[in-house]
Amino acid sequence: MNYIDIFKTVMPYFGVFAGGFVLKRGFALPPQADKFLFRLFIHFFFPCLVVNFITGNENLRDITSSVSLPLWGMLSVASGFAAAYFLAPLIGLRESKERRAFAFTIGVLQLRLFLRCLLLRICSAGMRRGSFCFSTSA
Repeated sequence: MNYIDIFKTVMPYFGVFAGGFVLKRGFALPPQADKFLFRLFIHFFFPCLVVNFITGNENLRDITSSVSLPLWGMLSVASGFAAAYFLAPLIGLRESKERRAFAFTIGVLQLRLFLRCLLLRICSAGMRRGSFCFSTSA
């Protein structure tokens, strides 16, 4: 996939976004219409973009990796939450509120690490075939 293909893929979504912006500024749409357009974009157009990416990605066509990878991600995040919650008293976090905040932070970081590994796996297979993939550098 090259930059032109990416541009052609995302341009309709930015076109809808720009159209909503012009309608809002030029015609002073009521707040109800603004709320409707936002919900339409978030709940319909953005999932369409995600489905378009998933169905067009050859690396995700294998059903075993498509099912097992999200399960491993969920297990990874859940184990990060649990480990952080129960190990928090070792670093001085005794109150439940502090422990929950610490567990949430560690769980989110665990998700970030898992997603980085997942993207590297997907992108490295695509890079060997010469296709485009986003950089995962920090």
